[in-house]
Amino acid sequence: MSTQSRTSHIKAWLLNQGMTMTSWFITLISMIVATIALLPGFSSQVLSKKALELAEWIALKDSLEQRKADLV
Repeated sequence: MSTQSRTSHIKAWLLNQGMTMTSWFITLISMIVATIALLPGFSSQVLSKKALELAEWIALKDSLEQRKADLV
């Protein structure tokens, strides 16, 4: 096999593998971006649950205070 033929073969192989590696790289970056985009949603869910619990507690407290005031 001549040097020029070998070089041509190597270039073709690298070009083919380069496309494959580029595809994997783009896929990896996309998955990282999607994961980062989801994280604020999970933290917002936790904060929303805490806000709902606080609102329920305040409503109960206000209701009890109102009933106490009505009895007096």
